[in-house]
Amino acid sequence: MKVRVWYSKIERSDENSSVLLVGGKRVELPNDAFKTGARNSVILEKSIAEKHGLRWKLLFHIPPKIAPVYNQICIDELRIKPTVGC
Repeated sequence: MKVRVWYSKIERSDENSSVLLVGGKRVELPNDAFKTGARNSVILEKSIAEKHGLRWKLLFHIPPKIAPVYNQICIDELRIKPTVGC
């Protein structure tokens, strides 16, 4: 499960890992363990956040927009055959 963690600043970053200042703590994370989000936040796995004792907020996934399906028959043009009762 993905969560969002807010950080104060990125202290050091190289090709393998980054050191983030989160709530007064210095946390070193591998670069492939997180993705930077909006407004000083990183997105990472819940287990990593709990392991380092970080405050996190559940990341709500916004699904992609529903793509329209073209060349469909309009509902008004469908012909429904009536059923005959007993």
